[in-house]
Amino acid sequence: MRAVLILAALLSTATFSAAQTQPDRSGPSGREQRYQMFQDYLIRRAREVTRNNLADVKSLEDWKSKRPEVRRQVLYMLGLDPMPKKTPLAARITGQFERDAYRVEKIEFQSMPGLYVTGNLYLPKKIEGRLPTVVYLCGHSPGPWGAKVDYQHHGIWLARHGYVAFLIDTVEFGELPGIHHGTHDLGMWYWQSLGYTPAGPEVWNAIRALDYLLTRPEVDAKRVAV
Repeated sequence: MRAVLILAALLSTATFSAAQTQPDRSGPSGREQRYQMFQDYLIRRAREVTRNNLADVKSLEDWKSKRPEVRRQVLYMLGLDPMPKKTPLAARITGQFERDAYRVEKIEFQSMPGLYVTGNLYLPKKIEGRLPTVVYLCGHSPGPWGAKVDYQHHGIWLARHGYVAFLIDTVEFGELPGIHHGTHDLGMWYWQSLGYTPAGPEVWNAIRALDYLLTRPEVDAKRVAV
């Protein structure tokens, strides 16, 4: 009996000690804390940049003088300074179809060797001369066929009103494999340490989309918008 009581006391003590050493899980997790720290840092930096940005620009001449350096800084932050070498696009039409007032070509090209970009090109059914053109960069819409399909009503509207419209996919959404949400919800904070931002490839893909459009006979190179 005495042995049983001693064993029970030891077990109770061990259980109490284990409970005392368990981490407090009532607050935010380590991952949540790291995310919040990073968000707080970005907010502080954004306020600093906003407060100091263009503070010395008082006239158009000031802006013309400052603009080249601002542009260089933006490209640097995107990982595009120096600008990557432009390689052959190897573009091809993988399919097409027609509707009452417009037609659609399914396009793929390589913005870099092996980096495929997919998009849908909307054109008016009747074309006379070269047309004003829009490169349409889609927002977040992770449907199985890509954001270019979820936003197709914009491409249709533009084609019906006499525009060429090129809707391209975003990396990770639709037909482009890869990781776009690394710091959004995957905890890949080392991206910042490496100087990488997913905005860089998206901007580069848009630049190469413009290059592709300028090869098309339907496009007016003097009237292109993003």
